[in-house]
Amino acid sequence: MSQRQDVSSLSVAALLELASRGRLRPLPLPRPARWSEGETLKLLDSILRGFPCGALVLGRGPARKGTVRLGRWSTEAPACSEVHWILDGRQRIGALIEALLPPAPRSVMLDLDRWVLEEGAIAENSQGELPGLSFQRRIALPTLVEPVRLAGWLRLHPLSQQDVAKILVTAEQLRAYRFPVCLVTMEDPEEVVTICERVNEERLDEVDRFCLRQGVGEAEAALSKIRASLQGLGFGHVDDDTIVRALRLLSRGKGIASQDLPELLLATEGALRRAIVFLQVNGGIPHEALLPYGMPLVVLTKFFHEFPRPQGTTREALRQWLWRGCAGFSLGSHGERHGDAIQEGDEEGSVRRLLALVPEVPSREAIRQDRFHAAHARSRIHLCALASLRPRHGEGPLINLGELLSEPDRTIPTIVEAPTSPLANSVANRVLHPRGSLVRLFSVASVEVLASHGITEEARCALVNGDVEGFLVHRSQTLGELVERFLARQTAPP
Repeated sequence: MSQRQDVSSLSVAALLELASRGRLRPLPLPRPARWSEGETLKLLDSILRGFPCGALVLGRGPARKGTVRLGRWSTEAPACSEVHWILDGRQRIGALIEALLPPAPRSVMLDLDRWVLEEGAIAENSQGELPGLSFQRRIALPTLVEPVRLAGWLRLHPLSQQDVAKILVTAEQLRAYRFPVCLVTMEDPEEVVTICERVNEERLDEVDRFCLRQGVGEAEAALSKIRASLQGLGFGHVDDDTIVRALRLLSRGKGIASQDLPELLLATEGALRRAIVFLQVNGGIPHEALLPYGMPLVVLTKFFHEFPRPQGTTREALRQWLWRGCAGFSLGSHGERHGDAIQEGDEEGSVRRLLALVPEVPSREAIRQDRFHAAHARSRIHLCALASLRPRHGEGPLINLGELLSEPDRTIPTIVEAPTSPLANSVANRVLHPRGSLVRLFSVASVEVLASHGITEEARCALVNGDVEGFLVHRSQTLGELVERFLARQTAPP
């Protein structure tokens, strides 16, 4: 039996400290469904009210150097002789890390007038920084839980003594809340498998069991090798979840034994490479940051595993399946159903069955321009249409989208400041270009450069004359037509 040590509790502050140092890591298994904003707010509210939030099960073991991802938050972590692997509680911990560690992808705010938590947006250029001098009645939780940042915020924001006292009490309640923890020494891989199955009340499949039996360090190394191999394609980061999901789909129904899985890892790496090249060359998706859904990459990996060199007409049909599914918003789940449509030795029938699973025509919702969000399928579809124009730098050369979108801060910049315009938050105000003085740049850019960003001469004139609303209206109309043409082309039959 493994030696177990029941730890009475770990505070939220201690969990944040472990995560920020790369000492708190998820197992190399597909992540559970990410919590909704409402579920995250409920967890935080329960913590502030002192409600019980369930025990965590953590395992102590070694870890290699690599990227740690908890929810949307990530950090580069060094090799460690001992870290805390999350055996149970990944969703709760991921929700906390997303909300409390800067830069926080989910900017949960405390409303100082009502003293309630609410979802809020921090300006892109101020995430992870102290707020400006303007007075606010809302405070971001990453600022609230970090004493130095909180002290700076309080200096910049004049509040009553009563409000300051309440903020300090709330901050301490949040930081000091303690989760019960059961800590397991991970010496016996079979016991780790058993623990994971029992705490999650679900039997692990052979791929997951392989990852744990090999030891999290060895599994991590195998996945890291695949990630490094794919990095040279310029497609960006392919996370462990995608790789393990592809492994699972390739082994589905084949009864793969543990001793055969190292060979399957190599086969998955090759199939992933072919699937990514297909997305870049045939699919019109140059980078994973523009991939509307993650599931197609997993399904395409299985297809290119079964059919490494498909016919030209098959590639065109796959492109049609991809974009009919993306523009019909039907590729967000059911990867197994699409995977089952791919049958060994039946290339033509596999494509035909895939096409039968997606809508025949794009949804009109795919063209609609509403609030831009770089993680949403609709916005990514619009960015793919912009990428099809082959964007250029202001000086003329083509932009390397692989390099641009692989930068640590890959936020898609806005062009103009228009706080009162509803179009200011749409794709009409976004551009695939490095940050800079974009108004000045596009005011003097050549016709070729402007066209590569979907900016007409009428839009440029409005920009030069300071007519911000006119610029956004002209560009919105241009991009609407561009997206419609792009989807018509991508969903056209071969």
